[in-house]
Amino acid sequence: MSNEEIKISGIEPVEDFYKNLLNLHIKLWLDNGSLRYKAPKGVVTSDILKKIAARKDELISLLKAQEEKQILFSPITPVEEKEYYPLSAAQRRMFVLNQLDKESTAYNTTLALKIEGDLDESRLTQVFEKLIQRHESLRTTFEMVGDEPVQIIHKAADFAMEHAEAVDEKEIESIIKDFVRPYDLSRLPLFRVKLVKINSAENDSLHYLLVDIHHIISDGVSAAIIIKEMNALYAGQELPELKIQYRDYCAWHEKLLSSDFIKAQKSFWKKELSGELPVLDLPGDYPRPLKFNPEGKSVHFQAGRELADRLTGLARENKVTLYTVLLSAYYVLLSKYSGQSDIIVGTPVAGRIHEDTNGIVGIFLNTLALRNYPEPEKVFADFLKEVGNNCIRAFDNQDYPFDSLVEDLNLKRDTARNPVFSTMFVMQNMNVPEVKGRGIKTSRYDIKNKMAQVDITVNVTENKDGIDFEVNYCTHLFSSGTIKRFINHYLNILKFVADNSKAKLSQIEMMSEEEKAQIIFGFNDTKRDYDITTLHALFEKQAAATPDKIAIVVGGRELSYGELNKRANMLARTLIKKGVRPDDVVGILVDPSFEMAIAILAILKAGGAYLPINTSFPEERIEFMLNDSACQLVLADPKYVSKIKKKVDIIDLYDKENYASDSANLGKPANRIILPMLYTLQGQLAPPKALWLNIRA
Repeated sequence: MSNEEIKISGIEPVEDFYKNLLNLHIKLWLDNGSLRYKAPKGVVTSDILKKIAARKDELISLLKAQEEKQILFSPITPVEEKEYYPLSAAQRRMFVLNQLDKESTAYNTTLALKIEGDLDESRLTQVFEKLIQRHESLRTTFEMVGDEPVQIIHKAADFAMEHAEAVDEKEIESIIKDFVRPYDLSRLPLFRVKLVKINSAENDSLHYLLVDIHHIISDGVSAAIIIKEMNALYAGQELPELKIQYRDYCAWHEKLLSSDFIKAQKSFWKKELSGELPVLDLPGDYPRPLKFNPEGKSVHFQAGRELADRLTGLARENKVTLYTVLLSAYYVLLSKYSGQSDIIVGTPVAGRIHEDTNGIVGIFLNTLALRNYPEPEKVFADFLKEVGNNCIRAFDNQDYPFDSLVEDLNLKRDTARNPVFSTMFVMQNMNVPEVKGRGIKTSRYDIKNKMAQVDITVNVTENKDGIDFEVNYCTHLFSSGTIKRFINHYLNILKFVADNSKAKLSQIEMMSEEEKAQIIFGFNDTKRDYDITTLHALFEKQAAATPDKIAIVVGGRELSYGELNKRANMLARTLIKKGVRPDDVVGILVDPSFEMAIAILAILKAGGAYLPINTSFPEERIEFMLNDSACQLVLADPKYVSKIKKKVDIIDLYDKENYASDSANLGKPANRIILPMLYTLQGQLAPPKALWLNIRA
């Protein structure tokens, strides 16, 4: 890159500003706390010098942080033995969460291994006893000393393996569910082991080994270490001596947190998460509980080798990792589901930033809050690079504890949600391999009912067959059907972007052609065969079935189905005598009452279309409606007759003479397509508009 191609704006992040200076061969260093520089002749212009001077304090802090970063390469020294030791930041958060809900199992890490062959149970017990002695974390408890939580390391800890038997492998899930129980952090042990023998006629040498451990003394990598060392010890192998224990790491990490190196990372994260933080609003199937319930399930699916290769090619083409491609597609999915374009996704990092921590059991895990902006008009390839750059910056600042960040942000506590983010995306690189040795074969069993720490977590593992995905979800928020669609939509997005990286995010299709056809045609195919009949015919059927049941109550008065039907029949015959024919419009001018219901049924039985007229309408509006509908007959309450200015026939609804004929049903009218007539108001000045409604049920 030539000097002409390097642009120094002076407003870019200080890390980028420093890199640009290095690209111009401008060397910066500290001399007793003062900033010094050296560069080839003519490179440092007055403008560059002015920008260096303006950002001197930032550059000094950056260089100090780089010097302090050397602590990452100096050996961690063991601390002296004491009665108790301080907690790490991650342990402190686990302790607080446990104090808030001591019956929770949300932070139990559970593994299950399928063991085939002649298992030596006595040997397996000895293996776990050796692991307990090897790793101090497996014999650590937690208590309050004064106002501070501390960890106490015990010289020894008893081990007792639990046992169970099952006649079928299908029982394993229910056994695991009963096996996972809360821990008392002040008492040993904080991990359990259970051996389940399958008494099957087909295979009498089949076992399942269940291991459950509290997150305060372990993480995902630690669990893998335990299983790896268990296999090695069972096979008779010797393990290398550990240089340090977790308590030594805690003391070293406490010193690291006070350095300018970490303070610079703290500033990065506070800036990254400044302003109002978005709350991801995914459509759920059930109301969100007031307190987050961690009961969950996991679903597995796969992107085959062919799709995996296309996605890897897309990553290579855009100079990003496969993780970045998968994560970017996940942001698109979340944006389409939520309609949001400012989204935070959590992602864990191993947190083992010092090589001395390799092989140590404990909680090193840290979590990064990745904030990205999947705006609809962005091109996917551009968004992909944007996410990639943001990931690089986030991983460059991965050492600042997430738990400390949550405290710094001073967020309002919401017991219904995880702080900062509601979903996680995890690229797994610690698998439990299949192991053969000493007459047994062990392989990992994927537990279906796993605790959910957030609403949805997507775990990703690449292998020779493609990309394996596991979606862990909270069952108190989502149904299995919703998660299945969620998975299919994610796969559809991956397939789309693999071949259309230049498309805008708004153009990315997540629905399959079959799903779109179902929504457009299937859900709208509401045509059904049914018996074509009329409202009054249905009423007559009901009146015949329950003649004495109450149909209407008005002002404390009651009218049965049978009586209402008889009176409507008698009035209908009066209407027919007055000349009402099918589809003739008959007005009704009466307050809500028995008479109104009788009038409606009578008009329908006579074959007419009823026109309801509100008694509060002005005379002009009533006259308009009568003229517009060509109405020649009105059933009315005598007290409102004066409001009718048009010359029409009027029948008094309260005159007993109109109810003096036969009360039997009339049968079907000549025209079965009978249309009641309604008017809708169009505003203060506009005339009302007529609507014809088919009364066929």
